Amino acid sequence: MLKNVIIFKMNEEKFSIDQEDEILDILAALKEVEARKVVLVIPSNAKITKARFGLRKLKETADKLDKSLLIESIDEEVLALCLKYDIRSVNPLFSPKRKIVADIVISHHKKKYLGKISPLLNFWNKKIALAVILILILGGGGVALASNFLPKAKISIVLKEHLWNYKGKISVNTHAAEVLKEELVIPGIIFSKNKNLTASFIPSGVKNISEKSKGKITIYNNFSKDKQILVATTRFEAPNGKIYRLDKRVVVPGMPGFIEANISADKPGEEYNSSPIDYLTIPGFKSSPRFNKFYGKVSGNITGGFIGTVPYPNNDDISKAKKETLELLRDNLRASLAIEMPQGIKILKEAEKFEPGEIVLDTKINETKKFSVTAGAKLNIFGFREDDLKGLMDHLMNKQLGFELEPIENEISYSDILPNFGNGFMTAGVNYRAKFTNKFDVGQFLSVVRGRNEKELENIILSYSDIDNATVAFTPFWVKNIPKEERKISVDLSH
Repeated sequence: MLKNVIIFKMNEEKFSIDQEDEILDILAALKEVEARKVVLVIPSNAKITKARFGLRKLKETADKLDKSLLIESIDEEVLALCLKYDIRSVNPLFSPKRKIVADIVISHHKKKYLGKISPLLNFWNKKIALAVILILILGGGGVALASNFLPKAKISIVLKEHLWNYKGKISVNTHAAEVLKEELVIPGIIFSKNKNLTASFIPSGVKNISEKSKGKITIYNNFSKDKQILVATTRFEAPNGKIYRLDKRVVVPGMPGFIEANISADKPGEEYNSSPIDYLTIPGFKSSPRFNKFYGKVSGNITGGFIGTVPYPNNDDISKAKKETLELLRDNLRASLAIEMPQGIKILKEAEKFEPGEIVLDTKINETKKFSVTAGAKLNIFGFREDDLKGLMDHLMNKQLGFELEPIENEISYSDILPNFGNGFMTAGVNYRAKFTNKFDVGQFLSVVRGRNEKELENIILSYSDIDNATVAFTPFWVKNIPKEERKISVDLSH
């Protein structure tokens, strides 16, 4: 049955046929191929070469379809028929573009080949090298060396690369304990965190204000052992005549008692701002014995008095500040959760739920001439192990292709993210692109090739459809067969 082996280019397609494929089936497949250049690999003793005018009919059909036809075969009979019917052909063993076995050639090419791979070894160099090796072998140490290590064969195999792509939906479920391969479900987890954040902003508006000076006063009682009540707005007079008033009612303890209280200037303005004041009287006690026995002392500065315009946030400033504070808080929560998450967890920006809480605006301009916004919020993020997703994709790939794979690299992109935090469930579109080779069983390969001669090894390597090309190096150079002992054969795989 015709098998698609590999697509090298968009305008070239390569096929391998079986020995029993009928000419009509091959012609039908040729008509279905969209590529203009078709490479057909024909094995030895194929039925198409035995059919009357089979290859000629293939050539005529390709010409009618305006397709360029190239035949690959190691069968001399096939190559001779191609020459007869003017069909381009190539023996892949000796094609410069695809050398299968570098150190293996048919006997009448051997002399030419040895000169090609070892231009530095002229006739006398070879004689000398051979003499040295024979001396080593004939010596006692040489016998041990030869028997233990020689002959050797190094087989370097380049495997074909294949591409696989999955586009579809998968589900992430926080209730799943393991990957559910048939349901396309992988386990998930929801991460949550609460946080508050305060941010400051420069206002662009101005405001007319009248502010009174404020400070703290200590009130002393040297009059009697009885308590003294002073009501709110009780006046205290500084030596310069400025009046300051109690903000709240206080009770001064009996003698020798004192109490600290907050005061505000009688009127707004900078003239009420003051440095410490040692002695303030209570005008309400004037003409009373209490006047000289009750007094106040201001140990710190009295500040804040002002009349004029000051920077102030307008409505646009406030709206922008609230928005930016929430954005800063969201980014901060993301960063905090990312630090706390276990390694290997994949999070998607679209798979989160941000829940803002209370927002507090403080329009008071601080010493840096800024106002502030304080906000609280909670962030929920759906996470999953991307290794679980890759394992699911590998399962689908193996199931679809039907053989074991050796991954090379992959690329994943996501779309249509739909999280449901209430149910702990999320769906996502996945575009998974993978590059891989078929898993190559080196042990089985060695069991087949050991002890084989040149021609047998060529046919074995050609029988592996997943080998792109291979080279074999023998030590010493006159060896023609692969050693029978596996320890003397090395196999290097690449892609």
